[in-house]
Amino acid sequence: MQIRAPQAASSLQIGMVQLFVPGMPKPRAGQQTAASLAPVIGRVTTAEHARVVIEHGALTAADRFFDLGCGDAEGLVAVAVQCGAQCVGVELDTELVLAARARVASSTSRAASITKIVNDDLLQVDLRSATAVYLFLTGYGTALVASKLVSELAAGSVVISRMDPVPGWSPYHVAVPQGGSAFETFYFYRVTGTETADAAMEALHKEYADYHPPLCARPTCPQHRKATKRREDCVVS
Repeated sequence: MQIRAPQAASSLQIGMVQLFVPGMPKPRAGQQTAASLAPVIGRVTTAEHARVVIEHGALTAADRFFDLGCGDAEGLVAVAVQCGAQCVGVELDTELVLAARARVASSTSRAASITKIVNDDLLQVDLRSATAVYLFLTGYGTALVASKLVSELAAGSVVISRMDPVPGWSPYHVAVPQGGSAFETFYFYRVTGTETADAAMEALHKEYADYHPPLCARPTCPQHRKATKRREDCVVS
């Protein structure tokens, strides 16, 4: 598969999917795009991955499991089938939503009855009813969602992040399926209620200190005062 870098673009184009690349110009304020949150194309959450998530996340039928950016819902349906948790998949792409709903409809009647696909922005969906949340996002996307998790999830809730750890958080377990790659590393966290909304983004600032312009998620971010680039170059101002 060829990767083409468009002229004066904020991302790389791979087929029909754009990928966020640190150091390239970012979307303007208010323009959250798939390029800034989505993982690498062609990597999906499979039934085998779902087994890892269920085992180390200790998921049961009593849980309400959210998959933020569920794609075609392969992994989400597998969780519903394997452990019976109430499952909610959140997906912004309309074509993927249709594919996800078709997959749910073609699954077992039990899984279909406990699985819901929501066509919405993962940064806008209400997570207060979730007891477990699954992320397969870019490092930036994971850090951006972290402040939402802190403000909406109850203490004791489980967060599972694939590929990228949540910056500034300490996992209670890290799992890699046998023969798995870096794309198949799963980080497991339990919300304690002591996390702060800014910890993940501040940790990400340090991680990407060599990239310009720096990443930012709030107008009062102290990194703005240390930045060498213009304020409007930040992803969100």
